[in-house]
Amino acid sequence: MLFNKYTSSCKSEGIYRIPEYEKTRHLLHLECMSAQGITSLVTGQFIAGYLAFLGINETTSAILMQIQLVASIAYIIAPLVYERTRRRLHYLGIFLVIYRMALVALCLVPLFARTVSSRIMMLGVIIIAAYFFSYLGDGGWVDFMSGCVPARQRGGFLPQRDANMVLAGTVVSLALGYVLDIFRDHKAENIGFFIIFFFVFVFAAINGWALKSMTQPPIHINREKIGLKAVLTLPMKDRLYRKYIIFHILYNFSVYIGLSLFSIYPVVTLGMSYSYMAFLGLLATVSRMVSAKLWQRLKLKMSWPVIMIIAHITLAVSFIIWAFVIKENAYVLLPLANIVSGAGWGGIAVSLFANNVIFAPKQSRTVYFSFNACVGALTGFLSSLLGAVVSGSFKNITISILGLDFCNMQIMFFISAVLLLLTAVYIFFVMNKETESIT
Repeated sequence: MLFNKYTSSCKSEGIYRIPEYEKTRHLLHLECMSAQGITSLVTGQFIAGYLAFLGINETTSAILMQIQLVASIAYIIAPLVYERTRRRLHYLGIFLVIYRMALVALCLVPLFARTVSSRIMMLGVIIIAAYFFSYLGDGGWVDFMSGCVPARQRGGFLPQRDANMVLAGTVVSLALGYVLDIFRDHKAENIGFFIIFFFVFVFAAINGWALKSMTQPPIHINREKIGLKAVLTLPMKDRLYRKYIIFHILYNFSVYIGLSLFSIYPVVTLGMSYSYMAFLGLLATVSRMVSAKLWQRLKLKMSWPVIMIIAHITLAVSFIIWAFVIKENAYVLLPLANIVSGAGWGGIAVSLFANNVIFAPKQSRTVYFSFNACVGALTGFLSSLLGAVVSGSFKNITISILGLDFCNMQIMFFISAVLLLLTAVYIFFVMNKETESIT
C-alpha cells in the first residue's frame, strides 16, 4: 500500500546499515528539495506578490501569510493517529500529499472570486484546510526523521540536508522569479502565477513519489492508549521538555512578529523585482551552505544549545541590518542582511531539530513533538497577528532615532531582533546547563 514499507526484524543501531534505510536517507534529500521548491513558491515574495496582484492590502496580506497557523490544532490530533499504529509513514505521506496538492488550488482564487473580500475568504479557507493536513503530517515527521538518522550521523546529515533544501528553493526562486518578472513587465502577471502553480503541482508529485519509496523504521507501540488528555498534559509535566516548550514559545513569538513583513517590505515598499529578490535568496543559500560546514565543526566542540545561541545571535544581527534598509541603501544592505541571515537560519534549522529530539523523552515522542509544534504555531500566529496590527497602526508614522527615520516595518524588524537576543539569553541560562544530564 502507499507509504507502507516497514521492516520489523531490524534491531537497535543495526537498522541504519540496512540498504532500505540507506535509500530512505537519500530520498530524504529529494523529499526536502521538492518540498522546499513548493514552499519557495507559496511563501515569501511570491505569495506577497500574488496577494498584491489580487488587490489585498499589506495588513491583510501579513495576516493571510501566517493564517495557516490557525490549523495547528491538527498537531494535537496527530498523536492520536500515530501512537496507535505502526504504519506512520503511510498516514503522514497521505496527509502531506493532500496538503501539497491543496496548495495548487490557490491558483483558482482569481477565477472564482471576483471581489477582494471573497478572495480573502477563499484564500483563508484553502490555506487553513491545506495546512491542517500539513500539520497532521508534520506531527509524525520529526519522529520518523529521528528514526531514520542515528544520533551519530545527525551532525553531518542535518546540515547537508538543510543546504540541499535551500539550494533547491533558491534555484526554483531564481528561475521562476525571472519568469514572473517577464510576465509582469508585459502586464500578464496572471499567466505568470499560473505557471508558478503548475510547478507547485510538479514538485508535489515528485515529493509524493519520494515519500512512497521510503521505508518506515521499526516502531514501538505504547501499550497504554494515548488519549487527548495525555496529549495535552504529558509534555508540560516533563520537567526537561517543559523548558524546551517555553523556549519554542519565545522563539516563535520573536520570529513571527515580523516574519511576513520581510517578504512584503522589499516587494511592496521598496519595489524590488522578483528576480532581484531571488538573487538575494541565492546569496542566503550560498551562505547557508557554506555555514553548514561551520555548524558541523562547531558540533564537535559545543553542545546543541550553545549552537542554537550562536544561531539566534546571528539571525538577530541580520534583522538589525534589515531595520536600516531604505531605498537608497537597499542594494548594499540587503545582500549583507541575506548573507548573515542565511548563516543564522542554517544554524537554527539544524539546532531546532537536534534540541527537540534531545529534550524529549524516548517514549511516545509524537505526543511531545506534536504538542510543542502546536503551541509554537499558535504562538507564531498570535505574534504575526500582533505584528500586522502594530505595523498597520503605525503605517503613516515615522520614528526618528539618532537622526535616522524608521518606518513601521523597520521598527518591527528591530523589535524582532531584540526578542531573538532575549531568547538566546533564556537558552544560555535555562537550557544550556541541562545538556550534560540528557546527552
